[in-house]
Amino acid sequence: MATMAIVVPKRRNETAAEKSVRYAIEAEKICADMYRRAKKAVVKGQDVELGTVRICPVCGWTVEGDAAPHCLIYGAEQADSRKF
Repeated sequence: MATMAIVVPKRRNETAAEKSVRYAIEAEKICADMYRRAKKAVVKGQDVELGTVRICPVCGWTVEGDAAPHCLIYGAEQADSRKF
């Protein structure tokens, strides 16, 4: 599914759409890892241990703990990220 989401805009030369899909796919990989960790903790009857979580408001890039000075996917400044 993700492959077609990238192929179609690329064939149509819709670079903004292609870029947006790539951002979303990279952000989802990070979130999927966090979900796996949370599920593993729940199965053990525990809470998941997470540090500070920051989310890029532009592309959804999610990072736990200390973040880079800018979004590694989109390039937005860390100061713009949402902190939880």
